[in-house]
Amino acid sequence: MSRPWLRWPLGLLFVTSGTGHFLKTSVFLKMMPAWLPAPRALVLISGAFEIGLALLLLFSPRRGRAAAWGLFALLIAVFPANVQMYLTAGTPASAFPALSPFWAAARLPFQAVLLAWAYVLTRPKDPGAPRA
Repeated sequence: MSRPWLRWPLGLLFVTSGTGHFLKTSVFLKMMPAWLPAPRALVLISGAFEIGLALLLLFSPRRGRAAAWGLFALLIAVFPANVQMYLTAGTPASAFPALSPFWAAARLPFQAVLLAWAYVLTRPKDPGAPRA
């Protein structure tokens, strides 16, 4: 897999974010759409997956591409929370009440950047390499 200049920043971003799910659970709970069941469990499970997949990405060359696919799927799974963050931006119900609706909306396309970043890491560095 290699490409540490791509793996390390993404891995560290997800380790940090995943850790936040445990240290600031109440903030992440405010991002959960009301239609999702067991919000606390989902926050903790998604945090555990963020940390676990990021560590695999960083330290397991054999499982790095699979971890990148996992992060790709996780980004899709948590997108409703990012939309909820936008919908409540600037209100007392917001996870970040000081975040304006403009910045919350501007944050949404960044999810596509993260998806593309994870996707690049799912591809073999050498186009002739076998796919996992």
